[in-house]
Amino acid sequence: MKHIFSSIRDAIAIIGALLLHSSNKRFDEISGSQHDTYTDTIGNTAIVTEKVSRTSGVVRYSGANWRARLSEESTANCIDAGSRVTIESVDGNVLIVQRLV
Repeated sequence: MKHIFSSIRDAIAIIGALLLHSSNKRFDEISGSQHDTYTDTIGNTAIVTEKVSRTSGVVRYSGANWRARLSEESTANCIDAGSRVTIESVDGNVLIVQRLV
């Protein structure tokens, strides 16, 4: 009798591990957590909510506040709150921006 319960317990553990592994894989595929680089933001417009400089700042894009900094090509030293900017690229979770022309 002990042997049957041990086999059932082992089978349940294996099935549980397989379900957990497959659900994590599907979550990664749905959320894009392994490959998401926010490239769909490039070329879009954002509003500066906290002054953006070459090292820091905050912009509002798609209903959320994002950390931001000026692109190396930017001719401005900083961009004040309320200004519109173009998203040039993304570095991790920081939007690289320049003044909207």
